[in-house]
Amino acid sequence: MRLAAATLAVWALASPALADLVPVELPLSWPASPADVKAFFSGVTDRSWYGETGTQIAYYAPDGTLRLYHPGIERVTHGDWQVEPTEGAINFCYRYDANPPGTLVPRDWACVTAKQIQGLSYQYFRGDPLCLAQFKTVPFVLPPRDNISMEALFEQSRQAGRHCGVALSS
Repeated sequence: MRLAAATLAVWALASPALADLVPVELPLSWPASPADVKAFFSGVTDRSWYGETGTQIAYYAPDGTLRLYHPGIERVTHGDWQVEPTEGAINFCYRYDANPPGTLVPRDWACVTAKQIQGLSYQYFRGDPLCLAQFKTVPFVLPPRDNISMEALFEQSRQAGRHCGVALSS
């Protein structure tokens, strides 16, 4: 009985909590410079929703790699991101290694201006709370067209046994 209690205590210490989900806001002076845009997105996860496809999650790693969690897809989609200053604008660009069936995911570089990002209704969170950079598969398949909050996704991920660093269930 002591072993089980000790194991539970260790799991509780390592288990992510909803309090670990740290939202971040775009700065009021957005965008000040290409370096500011790169600093903001480095190590950030965004949650977006599009009526045609549903909720999708993207993690922007500091090394310029990108991981996408898209409705109906069982595997994490890999890609890249970068910031490109142009005359009169700062572009945020991204591309993916594959175009999963039924998605509008670009394989070639696609760009939006940093000013356009300000008008999008994305939610941003510090870090990689769904562990997209650590696993090849998603914690569970997202249903199409549903608008799911990041808090609900985080809790469902925990219930599915997903924890950054380890998968809590086999």
